[in-house]
Amino acid sequence: MPDRRRFVIVACALYAVCALWATWPAIRHVEGHYLARPAAGYGQAAAGDHLQLGWSFWLVGHQLGDGASPLADPYSFRPEADAPPSLQGWLLGLPYWPLRAAFGDVWAYDLVVLLTFVLAGALACWWLRTLDVSRPAALVGGALFCLMPYRVGQSAGHLLGLIAFLLPAVLLALERRRYAVAALALAAIPLSGQLHLALGAIPLALGYVWARVPRTDWWKAGAGIVAALVAGLVVDRWAVAGSIGAGRSFAQVERYSAEVSDFVTRAIGSGSEELVFVGWVTPLLALVGLVAVHRRRGLAVVLGLAAVLPCLLALGANLPGYETVWRLVPGLDSTRVPERFMPIACLAIAAARARGVIARDEERRLVAALTEVPRHIGSILGEERHIAEVARKIAHARDVLYLGRGITYPIALEGALKLKEISYIHAEGYAAGELKHGPIALIDENVPVVVIAPRDDLYEKTVSNMEEVAARGGRIVLISDDGKLGDEAPWMFERIDVPRADPFISPLLYAVPVQLLAYHAAVFIGTDVDQPRNLAKSVTVE
Repeated sequence: MPDRRRFVIVACALYAVCALWATWPAIRHVEGHYLARPAAGYGQAAAGDHLQLGWSFWLVGHQLGDGASPLADPYSFRPEADAPPSLQGWLLGLPYWPLRAAFGDVWAYDLVVLLTFVLAGALACWWLRTLDVSRPAALVGGALFCLMPYRVGQSAGHLLGLIAFLLPAVLLALERRRYAVAALALAAIPLSGQLHLALGAIPLALGYVWARVPRTDWWKAGAGIVAALVAGLVVDRWAVAGSIGAGRSFAQVERYSAEVSDFVTRAIGSGSEELVFVGWVTPLLALVGLVAVHRRRGLAVVLGLAAVLPCLLALGANLPGYETVWRLVPGLDSTRVPERFMPIACLAIAAARARGVIARDEERRLVAALTEVPRHIGSILGEERHIAEVARKIAHARDVLYLGRGITYPIALEGALKLKEISYIHAEGYAAGELKHGPIALIDENVPVVVIAPRDDLYEKTVSNMEEVAARGGRIVLISDDGKLGDEAPWMFERIDVPRADPFISPLLYAVPVQLLAYHAAVFIGTDVDQPRNLAKSVTVE
């Protein structure tokens, strides 16, 4: 079996399992029961209620079977208003039609719900693969979007969560330069009656075009986005304007506005509308992913805004200034639920999280580097006699400074801490870039300066710091993998060589010589390295 086909099968199986997991334990009682969370209608048809949604699905096949428009509902009657078009059902009503013929109404509804879970995960995964995300990372991103609590909650009787798969479909089509497909997927959102999701999806598509589409193709992608915008305006005039549900009061918005705590707690609160839970680990890892994709600056900006803005808007009345925005932005004042944009945040967070997963080639490189750690440390330990000689030369000093830059700054802090801990020599660690902000005033011929400087992108700056130290008479002890600097720098006092290695493991290697320096200095002075004075291995009082 070709490798690509095997991956597709694995992905579809994974998202089918995700669908079962998300609907557990209700899936155990699926026979004769809807996969939905019932909502009270309060004397009227509850918008998004699973029975109303199931009716919309059924109506499509029924109307097509009679040769009539699938958007017309000849059975609903409200004397106080003209019958609006039935927009909810046409998209998912098409697969519902044959499924109903084969399995009946309830099973057909439940299978459509499960199908949307698989589509959400699979399309998100496919889109991430087009962004050169590794297969494992793409699978993770797809699973996250599939299982995002808000998307799942809005799939329990609401159309919003079910059609959220159109969001990755739009981005996938744009990434693959299938602009007509992108336009159709984007227009399907407002044409399904989800105007508020479209208010966020259209700017998302515009931002993605700016970040990822070649400028020569902007007009093609832009034409599709304009078509989707026109579709939204048509739906607004055709189905919303003048309807009974238009003109919500802001007091209703206040009721459904999320609290900040809702993002990190699992409580449903007033209902599934406020189930905006994302936790704190997932956003943190998503932030790591945004840092990892910083070189694709446009994509990072789009994903960052797409993750943050819907979450801010979900706060609704709890967000200062939201009432003004709610009243001024066309279309926004017709909903009482400010969380309607959250599917966009779910997709952006899932994508950013996937970018934070290590690619397979990167994983192999890191594993290979880790396997080299014992050999490199053994090489350093082979120089212990030389390190002991260097330690004797600094053991008579009253003060010792440690300098590091970037990843070696914590090593400098640790080296200074260990030296004063067991030898009682006053030592301080500083960032090399801060040398001129005070520490340089302490340097003279009696102050050894231990410099930890691997040959990396910051190395030349650290060499400049060492020259400044040498110009003031400081005695430099260089710990580095640059074996040539000592020959070119007559001002060097001592040098401890460290093997050249992957930057990923370099902190492990550079920690060894600074520990040995402290140990041998303490042994030479005669202090008890096993029981330093005034120190305890456990703290029993504050």
